[in-house]
Amino acid sequence: GEIVGFPDDDSWYPPGLLAEVAKRLAAPGVDGVSFRVTDEAGVCSAGGWMSAGRMAMTRANVWRTAVSCSFFLRREAIGEVRFDERLGAGSGTAMGSGEETDFLLRLLEQGRRIDYDGTVTVFHPVFRGPWRAGRGWRYGVGHGWVLRRHGFGVARCLWAVALQGVRAAQAAVTLRWGRVAFHLAQAVGRLTGFVRGGRAPGWVWPMVWAVAAWVVASAFAWAFNLSYGDAVNRYALMAEAFAQGDWAFAFHPRFNLLFPLGAGTLAWLGFEGTVACSIMGLLGWALSAVPLFGIAQSVFNRQAAWCAFVLCFISPILFDAAYEGCRDTFRSLAVFLAVYACLMCWDGRPRRAFLSFLLSLPFFALTRGDTILLGGVAWLLYACFDRFRWRTWVSAAAYAVMLQPGCWLTWSWTGVWLPSGQIAGAFLRIFGGGAA
Repeated sequence: GEIVGFPDDDSWYPPGLLAEVAKRLAAPGVDGVSFRVTDEAGVCSAGGWMSAGRMAMTRANVWRTAVSCSFFLRREAIGEVRFDERLGAGSGTAMGSGEETDFLLRLLEQGRRIDYDGTVTVFHPVFRGPWRAGRGWRYGVGHGWVLRRHGFGVARCLWAVALQGVRAAQAAVTLRWGRVAFHLAQAVGRLTGFVRGGRAPGWVWPMVWAVAAWVVASAFAWAFNLSYGDAVNRYALMAEAFAQGDWAFAFHPRFNLLFPLGAGTLAWLGFEGTVACSIMGLLGWALSAVPLFGIAQSVFNRQAAWCAFVLCFISPILFDAAYEGCRDTFRSLAVFLAVYACLMCWDGRPRRAFLSFLLSLPFFALTRGDTILLGGVAWLLYACFDRFRWRTWVSAAAYAVMLQPGCWLTWSWTGVWLPSGQIAGAFLRIFGGGAA
């Protein structure tokens, strides 16, 4: 035949569609047509949304104007372009989607004209599950790989990742945890496919499950709001003051910037102060499990790493501290990252060690007064493991820069340029004859 279509085994066409396709493709200069895909109730079944208007298909809109069962092409226009067999559900690779988008993008790059008409419908059932994280991961990797192959920028990739993050949050609000894991896995898959071309780094699944645990625990905190102790007595009031623009009460000489800024921003977004503090504490708790996984894997093996990872989440003491909205979870995160960096130096992986140590520095610098000093000790240990190479001095300069916001805040209270109110208080008692 002169016209090629790609129907799914569970899609179907309305009466007269094929005649309409033949008529449109007979027009001069038209190489292909694509239509909107919905179920019988009119619900879009192509990733949640397709345009209802008419337009020419382009690089910018191809993701929302075509799926495999929606488009038809003139055989002559296809030429030698074929589907890439590395992509798609049956490819046997990690890239479990994107085959039709890649195919159409290559046609568009050859100057083919494909028209989209959202007023005409092809029918296909809406996907209702099962929402497996592995499936989401493969879908995401394929999407990210196609973005990378066709020269879409970092901003476009981050937008695609963020969309899946939003969908995970929507699923969490309605307590659909399978969908939360599916969309989070797809978000990380998109980033991995774009950055690494489908080769999954070892930290991906620990990160996916850590973020999933944080989303679930945060939804629980939002639903039940059982925070007490420090969160109620101190942190929550500061977060609410931040939301109201009361900067004098939003910050305190004893508290560094990280927690007041994070919890305050959440309160400004509409969360109650206690809930905002719980979400922040739970974030540090969840992220701490990822470097802990790396430490256990480096010292023992991957099985032991997963055991340590799970124990971190089921420990009632750790969860209680996080749920109370305490800052200590970020201290644990900083320490685990620094220990992992030293282990990577020992294992002869200086690049990974450097990146891990750099990640630890903002948590050392901005969490508490004692973590600033702990960060200095961590830097000295890292410097010994790294043998005081250039990475050591770059990390020292980065740490010094990260301390400056705390120095400015302390100076506004005490007139002393030191990185925390506690350190400034000790300095003034020793050298200034008084207390801060």
